[in-house]
Amino acid sequence: MIEESTAEEFEAQCPGEVCIQKCCAAGFHLFNTTCIPTQLQWEPTFYEGDDLFIGEVAHTVLYGKTNCEDGETFIFSERLGELDAPYVQTNGKLHVTGLNLTFEAHQCCLEYETYYNLKTQRNDIAEIAFCCFPYDKEAGIMAAVNNVLLTLSAICLFVMLAIYMLVPDLRNIHGKCLMSHAAALFVAFFLTVYNQFARIPLGDSCEALGMLLYYSFIAALFWLNVMSFDIWWTFAPLVFRHLRTQPPSERSLRHRFIRHSLYAWGVPLVMTGLLAFFNYAPTSVIPDGTIVRPGIGERQCFLSTPEGELYYFYIPIFIVTGVNIIFFIATAWTLYKAEQNSRILQRKRTARDRLKVYVNLFIIMEVSWIAECLSTQIEPKQLWYFTDIINASQGTLIFLLFIVRSSTRRAIKNRFLELTKYGFNPSARKNPPSSRTKTTGSGNSGASRSAQSDGIPMTDVQQGGAVKTGEANSDNSKATPCNPDKSTHDNPC
Repeated sequence: MIEESTAEEFEAQCPGEVCIQKCCAAGFHLFNTTCIPTQLQWEPTFYEGDDLFIGEVAHTVLYGKTNCEDGETFIFSERLGELDAPYVQTNGKLHVTGLNLTFEAHQCCLEYETYYNLKTQRNDIAEIAFCCFPYDKEAGIMAAVNNVLLTLSAICLFVMLAIYMLVPDLRNIHGKCLMSHAAALFVAFFLTVYNQFARIPLGDSCEALGMLLYYSFIAALFWLNVMSFDIWWTFAPLVFRHLRTQPPSERSLRHRFIRHSLYAWGVPLVMTGLLAFFNYAPTSVIPDGTIVRPGIGERQCFLSTPEGELYYFYIPIFIVTGVNIIFFIATAWTLYKAEQNSRILQRKRTARDRLKVYVNLFIIMEVSWIAECLSTQIEPKQLWYFTDIINASQGTLIFLLFIVRSSTRRAIKNRFLELTKYGFNPSARKNPPSSRTKTTGSGNSGASRSAQSDGIPMTDVQQGGAVKTGEANSDNSKATPCNPDKSTHDNPC
């Protein structure tokens, strides 16, 4: 047990002298944050800057650490990385050169700590410092706002997933991709909020949380990439005739989504596996200095070093974001070229409406990702408060984009009426009464609507054929319902 004292008590015991606080009592040192008996004799090592001071420094050793009720306690030790190495100055202050931090003597206590070194695979001893960082009121307010917005985003994403699960009309291939993106983002936001409130200590649980957080964020990023490709692939047949095919069958759509899933869940899984390997590989396998270690679970549960964040998180974000931008430019060019073809002008306008919704989604997400990367490199931090709020509100904004829109509300209403009438019994809905036993040409638009994806007649877009009117079907001696799954390029619905 480490005894605590106030700054006033420290000053009273050490008037005008160089005093150093030892965290544990004499004859004790730390093991897993607990003071245990030891034969080690602790004496502080003094530095000038980060250069070892050769000489004697008159000092007094006090026992215990400063009470940190009005701040937050941080841990500094060379075992956490070179940036975290603490240096006791000849005037008693403690300086963390790698992070450009300086603490007064009463703010910190030092101690020897026994820990298990994963690199050498044996118990080692290192000097550790516990320092009380003064509470930043402005940062505290922003942290509270972010926690509230993250919680609201997680709730909105959960509700959105529940709605998509209950409304089958929303679960086309684009809806399933959106659900997968929302699921990954929900897990990431939920774990972030949980970590903020639970204050998980460093250790196995913290490291597991960090790995899961990394996987969730990267999976959300790759599902965004899938949606960028999918929206381009959907509209490309408007211009590229060789891509025009018959409407895809349910089986082909299912296989397409499986391929998307293998990519968007599988690549992040491989990346997380590599992250774990580089994080835990002993020096006998990967010598120090040959790679940048991620530092998962060292200073915090997530990536702990600027280099780790850059190589394992921000560079993948920039690469995938660049690919997404290329897909959107290609899609915009496709719609521009389609505008010159009057035969598909009506479908192009509908496609543009759907594209507008996805463009809004990508602006929200990509701006958030890029701002997150830049905020670590560009000061002041106040410059990024607005983008931090947007970043924490991603889930809420996605909910507003895809749930509040009229087509989704109409699908929810129809599903509610269906459940009210038939309940959850599928057999009751196999042959419901229908007034559409006879179909005219004008009814084709209604029939093809069943093949729509978020308001887009996917059959027409993929075929690139002209839209048939009621007059075109008036020659038929017997009108038959239009089946979008069996329409062809020569005879589209």
